[in-house]
Amino acid sequence: MRKVLNFVIVVVTILASFTIQTSVLPYLKAGGVTANLMIVVTCAFSFLLGETPGLFLGLFAGLLSDLMFGPMFGFYGAVYALIGFLCGKFKRLLFVEGLGFPVVMVAVSDLVYSFLSYVFLFLIRNRLFLADFFVQLMLPEMIYTCVVTVPVFPVITWVYHKFMEPNHEVPADAGTS
Repeated sequence: MRKVLNFVIVVVTILASFTIQTSVLPYLKAGGVTANLMIVVTCAFSFLLGETPGLFLGLFAGLLSDLMFGPMFGFYGAVYALIGFLCGKFKRLLFVEGLGFPVVMVAVSDLVYSFLSYVFLFLIRNRLFLADFFVQLMLPEMIYTCVVTVPVFPVITWVYHKFMEPNHEVPADAGTS
């Protein structure tokens, strides 16, 4: 039952994030770029759930992005799946209470996303303007996405702890002999 609830919560959150990213965030541009809310959600849930769920939720988030923005179907699915898998690796390594590490994780993930987009969508077409692309798009998007992470990550963490986290209760008969 808990796995079904977790699945529903993640799918609803990704769909809500996708809806916000495609309908509201284009009107909240800063410096000509919008925040990448799908990266924030993918990183947050992957960090909390682990690498395998992170891989699949990244794939789902990426395929949604492919449907809306993708130049070729599957590209963003692969990029988000990679990001979800890599962020999920940190579940076993770290227990984080503050926002420092999640913001850095989202920043690195956004840079990976932007760099892979540059390499596979521009560089292979012989458009060699990495410095301009970095200054005008990658860096402002990363900063804006990190700013959005500050209020969003605690909400996702709260949802996880309130509804998704397995109960760590000790059985009633434990310790009695």
